[in-house]
Amino acid sequence: MICHSARLKACREAEQFIEFLTLIQQQQGWTASQMRVFIEHYVTLTGLVR
Repeated sequence: MICHSARLKACREAEQFIEFLTLIQQQQGWTASQMRVFIEHYVTLTGLVR
């Protein structure tokens, strides 16, 4: 059951984060490309799978 709870928590947090970013985009009046630049400035989306 712990695994299910952790997944649900992560899913909820991701949804809240997306809602937050959507609100920022709407408030600033940014296009999708401007939003991408904003996110790339603060988040590194590179990874490695072993």
